[in-house]
Amino acid sequence: MFYETNSLPTGSVNLECLYQGTMLRSQLLVTLYRSAADGNLDLRPNSTCTTSDISQASCNLSRKATTLISQFENACSENHLTDVTSHYCLRLAACGRRDTRRLLLIAESLLFSVRYSNMDPGSVSRFLLRHKSKDMFRFLPEDKLDTISQAICRKDAKYTVELPWTHVLDLMRSRTVTLDNGRANVPCTYILQASLDYFQSILQKGLDSAKAAYTTVISDERLAELLPKVTQWLEAGCNIQQRKWENKSSYRLDVEDIDKIDVMFPLCMRRFHRILRQRHRLRHTARMQYTLFLKSIGMSMKDAIDFWKSEYSKPHSDCQVDRCFILMPA
Repeated sequence: MFYETNSLPTGSVNLECLYQGTMLRSQLLVTLYRSAADGNLDLRPNSTCTTSDISQASCNLSRKATTLISQFENACSENHLTDVTSHYCLRLAACGRRDTRRLLLIAESLLFSVRYSNMDPGSVSRFLLRHKSKDMFRFLPEDKLDTISQAICRKDAKYTVELPWTHVLDLMRSRTVTLDNGRANVPCTYILQASLDYFQSILQKGLDSAKAAYTTVISDERLAELLPKVTQWLEAGCNIQQRKWENKSSYRLDVEDIDKIDVMFPLCMRRFHRILRQRHRLRHTARMQYTLFLKSIGMSMKDAIDFWKSEYSKPHSDCQVDRCFILMPA
């Protein structure tokens, strides 16, 4: 489930099954990414997405995303290698570009979160036992794994477990855990976030390793046909989402907020605004420039009409309106 480097798949796999499994997983991950972006998860390029944000977003996925998860899990149950081989193929396909790496990291984390949340106490106990020797869960007492698993499933905030502090950095930043001799006491309500943090660190290292090995791997003609197709699919998913962000206004300026933020306006626009507030009039060219400026910073057409109507319905001062000069580019 963590896809550590030392658990690379071995043996033989049918080439058709590899193609089908990898394409199905890529379709699933793009759908998960877009579903989370359409929800409450801020996935714009410069935004910061925490493990807490991801675990919350995994509870509000679209119906299409949940359907694809079910289809993929059925495919994995029919062939246990489908899950592992498709994951490592996607690492190779996504490692070359920053946006596809981000898509893979976020979408795989969402899939991990959904799988983790759907586990019963028996499955959690087996999961902890399987990873007991790993760095993440090495402090857990083996004779208490069943008790810990039950506490995790019922999200018992009073029951805490010891984990390495280096794997719960997000929880430490939010002051959610306490430290004792280099061990973090983590309430069971936050085990998912801690596991996500560990999973993401493994995936980041795995993507770096995949990038270093890509030239060697792509020389295999079987993967040379598959990987570019998967990469194009991931890039298309990133581009579609980017266009949505570009077409969607990130900020809306309300009329009552103009006076609060005019100090941040460019000097020429700030002067226009203050002359308008004092005299309730602007010359034609200045009015056009200021209207376009208000539109560019998020004011809707309806609010702009109301704004100008409210100003021009007031009597202007007796003093002649100053000529407002605008420096135009040569």
